[in-house]
Amino acid sequence: EQLESAEQRHEELRAAYLEQEHILIEIRRRVDELTMLHQLTLHIGSTLDRETIIGSGLKAIVGSLPYDHAWVALWNSHHQLFHSIQTEGISANGEAVVRDVHIPSTPQDLLHTTLHTQDPIVIEDIRVILDQCHPVTGQMLADSGTRSGIALALISQNQPLGVLIVGSHHLKTIPITDQNLLSTVAHAMAIALDTALAYEEIEALNIGLETKVQERTAELR
Repeated sequence: EQLESAEQRHEELRAAYLEQEHILIEIRRRVDELTMLHQLTLHIGSTLDRETIIGSGLKAIVGSLPYDHAWVALWNSHHQLFHSIQTEGISANGEAVVRDVHIPSTPQDLLHTTLHTQDPIVIEDIRVILDQCHPVTGQMLADSGTRSGIALALISQNQPLGVLIVGSHHLKTIPITDQNLLSTVAHAMAIALDTALAYEEIEALNIGLETKVQERTAELR
């Protein structure tokens, strides 16, 4: 009886130890996530440069989370297309190829579907959707070696600004914790991008106004 009691106590202590180890791992993971979010928010909140904002977000994702690559395609509502694609974790040659690419909005394409969806789109096997994608989108997913991933809309003040794609070279399930974290990152990027784009519009208007003033002044002389 004493031996059975000792063995039972040993198992109880072992289970308690393993539970504490699991809790400690979760706490460390959460601290790392919060640190990443804090640093990212500080970084993108201190600039009005669109490329810096996107680059910082992509680097934070690939550098801090278990994903191999990420990219953003901005949305042009006037021309109904995606443009200004920025990548992280993709070869320099691949990045150069897609930088000037325009992808027209196409029903059932991953970018189009994501842009009009409030919730993240989880892709556990990219082969399921490749046939539905626009050829350029499909080529990007194939060239980057994406096998699974998640797509999120960049939305600020109910205005769609673009799409964030995060991918893995492996078939994997995207846990809800990752979905929530990436949604937070996408939201932070969208707010910063919205501010930067508004600043760009104001600058363009100021330049246009300045030009008109100079032209009018020249006419009056």
